[in-house]
Amino acid sequence: PHAGKQTSLTGKTEGCTQCHQSVRGPHTMEHPPVVEDCQNCHNPHGSPNRKLLQVAQPALCLQCHSLADPRHAIGASAGGRVSGAVLRNCTACHSGIHGSAYDQHLRY
Repeated sequence: PHAGKQTSLTGKTEGCTQCHQSVRGPHTMEHPPVVEDCQNCHNPHGSPNRKLLQVAQPALCLQCHSLADPRHAIGASAGGRVSGAVLRNCTACHSGIHGSAYDQHLRY
C-alpha cells in the first residue's frame, strides 16, 4: 500500500488505519491533523526522525501549537523561561497524540 499508485475513494487516514489499527478511533477527542491525513505528521516513505515523523519533536508540534500555556513552565527557572528539557519530547506528557477518550489536551 505504501508504493501503490491507485487512487482510493477512502480517506487517507482510513487507508493507514487499515493496517495501523492501534491508532484508529473513534476517539472522543480527536487531533484534527490525524483525522485529515496521517502524512501531516508522518512520512510513510521514510524519515530520519523517530516514528517516521516529517520533522522531529518539538519542531513538528510547534508548527501548529504555541507555548502560551503556563503549565509548560512547570519546573522552569526562576525567570519563568521554559527549559529545553520540558520541550524536547511533547509526547512525554501528551501521549494520546492520535486521539483520546479522556482529555481534550490528548494526555492519555
